[in-house]
Amino acid sequence: MGNKAHSAVVEPKIVVEKLTQSSIDTAAGHFSLAGATPSSTTPGTLELSKKSFLVHMAPYLDETSWPKIMLERLFAVADLNNSGSFLKFEDYISLLYVIGPTGTKDEKLQLIFRLYDWDASGFITKKSMAKMMSISTGMNQVTSSWKVMVTKYD
Repeated sequence: MGNKAHSAVVEPKIVVEKLTQSSIDTAAGHFSLAGATPSSTTPGTLELSKKSFLVHMAPYLDETSWPKIMLERLFAVADLNNSGSFLKFEDYISLLYVIGPTGTKDEKLQLIFRLYDWDASGFITKKSMAKMMSISTGMNQVTSSWKVMVTKYD
């Protein structure tokens, strides 16, 4: 939290219109199996905690390519209400729609952009790029040669 919320790559309403009821029901089942619990703020709805999301998504993403901090970024980008602690089903289904086979190349690129746009400003700053390079390479940004590349292309 602390940053403003990202907008959805594909709005939940549009996702629901594009998916079959069977697909929505399957996603709802996965949401429940992932550990969704009744909402404390919205009666009759379920929420998936950040911890449950991280545990649920880790097996689907290669840990060497997706360290925990990247899973946390994925959570933050999917957290359309900027709660910092849970996802609503609408957040979850919108994310699955984009990262799954239904998401277009453009939608996947928009998601990747949002992962790099740490402050949801609509821009990838040099600081954000350096942070992502450090995370993805595991190298310290002060001592590594890629810092020169980021500066050169700034």
